[in-house]
Amino acid sequence: MSDEREPVPVRIGIAAAVVAAGHFALLLGTAAMLMRAAPATKRYYDDFGVKLPYATEMVLRVAMVMEDYSWAVALAGVVVLAADVGVFVLLASRRRSRPLAWAWVVLVTLGLFAVPGLSWFALNLPHVKLLEGLAK
Repeated sequence: MSDEREPVPVRIGIAAAVVAAGHFALLLGTAAMLMRAAPATKRYYDDFGVKLPYATEMVLRVAMVMEDYSWAVALAGVVVLAADVGVFVLLASRRRSRPLAWAWVVLVTLGLFAVPGLSWFALNLPHVKLLEGLAK
């Protein structure tokens, strides 16, 4: 075998573009949710003087940093997306590791769904306790 790499097949390039578009949408949605919902949520909890759980406090801090340094969030998103697609193409370009490439896509997609889901849960956890307290 020669050390020269074969060009990436067109179907792998198309699959990589689809994976990149899907993961970009998930990253953008997560960043937008955190940067938009967190400040309003913080003001809401501050108005009621609610003591926040640790998870909620951390999500709010991360969201505030993301809002202050949105340029860094965009740069980090590009780096993560490039690494994600690079790993996918590297694994998919070899016949023996194609199942690993699709496993990579599934795991990254699940992770990209888990982050906003857990963040949303952490942001709304005090809301439930607040409503229980107001109902008494």
